[in-house]
Amino acid sequence: MSAVQWHVSDTEFGEDALISADREVRLDHEHMCRLVDIAATRGLPVSEVVDELIDEAYNALLTSDRMRAAREIGQLTIEDVPDPETLSRQLAGAYESLY
Repeated sequence: MSAVQWHVSDTEFGEDALISADREVRLDHEHMCRLVDIAATRGLPVSEVVDELIDEAYNALLTSDRMRAAREIGQLTIEDVPDPETLSRQLAGAYESLY
């Protein structure tokens, strides 16, 4: 992947903007400095850091959703399966009522 060339620009709203040919990121000055520090620490272009941070946040969201679903499944009340003869009668009775 080739390095993306960014330039910093002040916006009319007092934000800093990192602008490249294919994307623009508008952040307040403090967050922009943090983003640049993260990129420098990781030795990566800002665009890759933005992609990584989005992926990390998305994976955290998915993990949270999966944990919530697992907790909900764990709280379900499960019926004991009856013996085969009783189950057969119950199913037969359920199907008879359909016809």
